[in-house]
Amino acid sequence: TLPRFSPRDRISLQSPCYNRERSTHVASATSPKRKTYNLTSNWARPITIVLHYRYMDPLSDAFPHEVHKPVRQMKIIVAILIALVEALVIALSFYAGVKTGENKILVPESSAPAAQPDNTVNVTGVVRTAGLSDDEKSRFRLESVEYQITDMTGAAAADGYFLLPNSTDYSLYNGSCVTITGVPKQQTEEFMYGRQLMAVADIRENSPEQCSPYSDSVQTGIIPEGIELETFTGTVTAGIRPAPDIGYDYILRLDTSYLDTENASGLPQNISSIVIVPATNTLWRTLQNSMNQQTAVEGYMLWGYAESKYFLVTDVLNPAVESPDAR
Repeated sequence: TLPRFSPRDRISLQSPCYNRERSTHVASATSPKRKTYNLTSNWARPITIVLHYRYMDPLSDAFPHEVHKPVRQMKIIVAILIALVEALVIALSFYAGVKTGENKILVPESSAPAAQPDNTVNVTGVVRTAGLSDDEKSRFRLESVEYQITDMTGAAAADGYFLLPNSTDYSLYNGSCVTITGVPKQQTEEFMYGRQLMAVADIRENSPEQCSPYSDSVQTGIIPEGIELETFTGTVTAGIRPAPDIGYDYILRLDTSYLDTENASGLPQNISSIVIVPATNTLWRTLQNSMNQQTAVEGYMLWGYAESKYFLVTDVLNPAVESPDAR
């Protein structure tokens, strides 16, 4: 039985009746092998076949057609396994993207469902400080929230909205009547003073007459009998709410401090600033126009939140911008 020859083997045929050499191209190599086979031809004459050949690596690129069958099967199996692993990685990545909302499935326009209306809303109200304590900010995951919109006009789905931070400087609108366009978000089921979150898309300032955060007239029922009418003079500044629903939004920094003999500590204290709360919408608009200016206010000192005291303003005596019905 003769060995299998490749096209690169060199074959020489020698015999008395066939002295011509027949060969094909042979590549150079380092370790040639030689075997001689003595055969008998049909004419009973001896024929000598001299083979010059060299063994090559079955995995070599020189003989891709000579790869043994088991090796070829192994290559196919490895390729299939690699393809399966890559497909699994792609599938897991896509699933993770869908879970986080990063991937979207694209469908042809002809088969795409009709666009659903978003939940963008327009609310009109007054911008105030958020009033959240550090503990509440941590619990509600609202560490960067500093302002809210509340005292909204018309029907609203919440008592207010905490304004999620963006490039807008909300402090410029503190105390102002504004209209906000945005998307409400419910981040937690915990109690947040009846408020939701708002991702603000647009904010614009309105005329103060479009908002009514206070009463239209002085509510005399909240003034206890025997409380004296007092007058204070100082500079009106913005306050910081102690809680989201406690409207301590204005501070009067007194020109002259006074001795408070009735306070929660039970000891006399020198007071240099007081919380002031306008009794009516008209007085609110007057105070808002008197921000950072010297103003004289008249009213009553009352007990308020957590044994604190505030001054209920019933009249602004020298407003920066005169209000026609201030009293």
